[in-house]
Amino acid sequence: MKFWPSSGSKSLRFARSTKTPTTIALVITLAVISIGVIIDQRYTESFRSDLRATTEKVAGLLARRLIVRVETDIAATDHLVHALRDDLSGSADTFKRHVDKELGEVAHFSGVAVAPNFELAQVITRDGIVGGGSGKIGKIDLLRLANDLKSVSGRNRVSLLSGTQEGHLTLVVPVSKEEDGGDLWGALAVLIDKQGLMEASGVTFSPATATKPNLINLEWLNVVLRDVDRPQYFAFFGNDSIEDQSPMKWTVPINGANWTLLAAPRSGWDIVPPNQLGFRLALVLAALAVIVPIFIATSLISERNRNIDALKARELNLIELSQRFNLAMEASNIGIWEVTGNGNSLFWDKRAAGLHDKPAASEGNRLVPGANPVASGIPVFCKS
Repeated sequence: MKFWPSSGSKSLRFARSTKTPTTIALVITLAVISIGVIIDQRYTESFRSDLRATTEKVAGLLARRLIVRVETDIAATDHLVHALRDDLSGSADTFKRHVDKELGEVAHFSGVAVAPNFELAQVITRDGIVGGGSGKIGKIDLLRLANDLKSVSGRNRVSLLSGTQEGHLTLVVPVSKEEDGGDLWGALAVLIDKQGLMEASGVTFSPATATKPNLINLEWLNVVLRDVDRPQYFAFFGNDSIEDQSPMKWTVPINGANWTLLAAPRSGWDIVPPNQLGFRLALVLAALAVIVPIFIATSLISERNRNIDALKARELNLIELSQRFNLAMEASNIGIWEVTGNGNSLFWDKRAAGLHDKPAASEGNRLVPGANPVASGIPVFCKS
């Protein structure tokens, strides 16, 4: 016995064959999109990692340059100390010539204070000599300067003080009475402009010079300097709000002070890459270059599968019809009988007559028992 597939199973096979390419295309599309997202995340993470590395490099370079610059300024102050020691009884005008030379060579020196016994006597600036321990010279507060000198009285080492003068640091170098040390005569105090110190260390604050080589551009970097020995004061360079940016920290072992340098990008650590839009557009175009051909191929494959399934369905119908036709032809080989005009007699051909023991071309009454092949259970086909 033969069975033919039902219409339900054929439709199921049809649906399965046409949806498979689409499913594959969707899976590939999701994979491409996932890869694009991962690449974008990796690109952003790489940019932020480079930002940290650049911050560390720039801040470390600035710390080293500050150390070298302060050492150079201390050496310049030592020259003044030797000049003062060689002529302690000399006139102020004579010593001023040495000071003017240093002020001409070191632009961020704002003035030099002479303090015998660590008491402020006079301040020599580019404009002249000012005496007394009160009043102001520009941004230099003489009373605060006198207090700074008293705070280090008797200290036989260099001190770099911050936090008391607006826009300035105070470099105090002790002056001994003898070349080889011994009793202290007093001290020299050099007023150092903070921004000038930074510029002398290779930092630029001008956009016009930001692109020059060997200059540190702080337009994108927030830098703060603090004096660890004076925690009661705010940062003497930069803004204390940098703490909210999770800054990187360095210890700056300055001679005469203990500084901490903090650095963080002004836009924060979670800044997006400046060319992120262009990069994402390139990713989208690359993804489309992969996805669009896949969907076009999927459409063509689905159309091909539909045509193949339609042809298979037609083939099945033809096979079914052919099998039915073969059965009909096999059944027709049993015999043929015809009903005569009066409707009660049967006419047999030779094959039917021989099969049923009837003489050829004979007639029989269809109502007579045994003469009716249909009543006898004989399969026949009627011709009308």
